[in-house]
Amino acid sequence: MAIPVSIWSIPWAATFFLSSVAIDLDHFLFYWFQEKEVSLNLRQFLSDYRKWDYYGPRVQIFHNYEFVVFLGAIAFIYKGILLWFFAGVFLHLICDHAESYYRFRYMRVKTFVGDIFRYKEYLTAKRQGREKEYMVNRRDSWRNHLRTSLSKEQFKKTESQCGISEIYPEMPIDKLCDSEAWKRLL
Repeated sequence: MAIPVSIWSIPWAATFFLSSVAIDLDHFLFYWFQEKEVSLNLRQFLSDYRKWDYYGPRVQIFHNYEFVVFLGAIAFIYKGILLWFFAGVFLHLICDHAESYYRFRYMRVKTFVGDIFRYKEYLTAKRQGREKEYMVNRRDSWRNHLRTSLSKEQFKKTESQCGISEIYPEMPIDKLCDSEAWKRLL
């Protein structure tokens, strides 16, 4: 998409491209917060990030609608290059949502406030020694959502791709929970 924009302006195209990539900096920021260490070692970051429980709550300051609405308002007031910055961030979020829907058949309005509440619930469970129970409930709720949303073949493929059954393997994975539980957890 940045290539057609370059017909009008190279700086606009560069801004569009860089903003669509820079939005992922919030993954680094949360990683640094979680690990209590600032490191620019990309290989270590990717290695550690893959080891985290995929469904664990994370606070992402750029991957949310509050940020996009704020950025959009500023961009439409000041125009120019800020519009291309907004367009890159917005396109990134649209692509993330499309991928989530394609792979997992769900769409969630992602908000910064929601991320904070989920992370607070997680920290409370962790403090009370219920971290595994909390994560198992998230895992089982997610599995039930996928089981009801996907065909059997798609479910098995997604389950193996995401390693859902490997998260906390000592806990039973066939525990069924109510069908609305996944909405509260996601």
